[in-house]
Amino acid sequence: MNPDFSEIFKFSKFYAHLFSYPQNKEKFFQALEEFFPFEDRSPLEELKKIPFEKIQAEWTRLFVSNFGGVPCKPYQSVFQNKTLMGPPAWDTEKFYELFSLEVPRGEMPDHISLQLDFLTFL
Repeated sequence: MNPDFSEIFKFSKFYAHLFSYPQNKEKFFQALEEFFPFEDRSPLEELKKIPFEKIQAEWTRLFVSNFGGVPCKPYQSVFQNKTLMGPPAWDTEKFYELFSLEVPRGEMPDHISLQLDFLTFL
């Protein structure tokens, strides 16, 4: 069975986008529309009904800051070493450099959105 690389690309871009902070409403939904990989589009339509500020707040609660702890830290280092910017981050950054890629300023190299986006590069 051969993988459908266009589907892998679409899934990777879609989830990379979902794990990135939703800064701009129009760009956020435009990218979701473009890369939405499922036939049933009703979840996307339901998401559009939620005020954008609530989407941003929920993203922050899940991945950045939450009273009592962040439920889902999107960094490989946290899962492997229980710390931010551990060896997986440095290894990932070195790996990106092999492809002449740089980590965007202010981002951690082992953030899941960057790793998923890297898959689309391959």
